[in-house]
Amino acid sequence: MKLIPASIRNDEPVTVHQAKQNSNITHDLDDQLIDALTSTVREYVERDIGYITTQQQYIGYLGKFENIIKIPLRPIISIDEIKYFDADGVEQTLEPSLYQFSGVGIEPVLCPAPNNSWPQVQEGRLQAITITMTAGHATRDLVPHTLKQAIKLLVSHFYENRESTTQGINVVEMPQGYEFLVQSFRKYHL
Repeated sequence: MKLIPASIRNDEPVTVHQAKQNSNITHDLDDQLIDALTSTVREYVERDIGYITTQQQYIGYLGKFENIIKIPLRPIISIDEIKYFDADGVEQTLEPSLYQFSGVGIEPVLCPAPNNSWPQVQEGRLQAITITMTAGHATRDLVPHTLKQAIKLLVSHFYENRESTTQGINVVEMPQGYEFLVQSFRKYHL
């Protein structure tokens, strides 16, 4: 499933104030930089572990219906709409009573409701199906503290280390703490 954001995020999981507190920054001179770093790091963390922190709408594209559609984002708040191009190439909206959604477990899934099957889609159409969904937590207060700390840790690292290399200092990979914090949020396929 190809996913793209369909709305602008209104709330970051970590505020500039929280990032500054974590880094012991007491001045306001770099607030814009810290704000940009916070957004950048949040995007990285979300892509890295497939976990959306604060609420945002996404659109997923599929070429055909699979019996069970795995959604590579979590947590999913709602499936807002499923549209598809029928066998004749006419766009249709799938009635919510015809499918079921489960967000329980590590990977949210969609499948047909009992005694139903997915409709036929137009053959050969690349994006025959669009699934609009809302992912993330409703407020930053609901975001797990371990993810907030992982974001603050990387913001501090990138604030202090703005270049890709440092001269005269032994370079040690810092993200070990980050890996420790996010490992329980990773999706492992056995």
